[in-house]
Amino acid sequence: MADITDIKAILYTEKSLSLQENGTVVIQTSVRMTKNGLKEVLKTIFWFHAY
Repeated sequence: MADITDIKAILYTEKSLSLQENGTVVIQTSVRMTKNGLKEVLKTIFWFHAY
């Protein structure tokens, strides 16, 4: 199962910065991270910070 340690970095390139203007964030992860795994990790992170 994926966890927060599988997130390596948020990428800041010319293309990713233009995507961020539209609300898209580019995240570099380990190869074992899936889209659904990333979604669950981000839900967990932001759920704890919401309270």
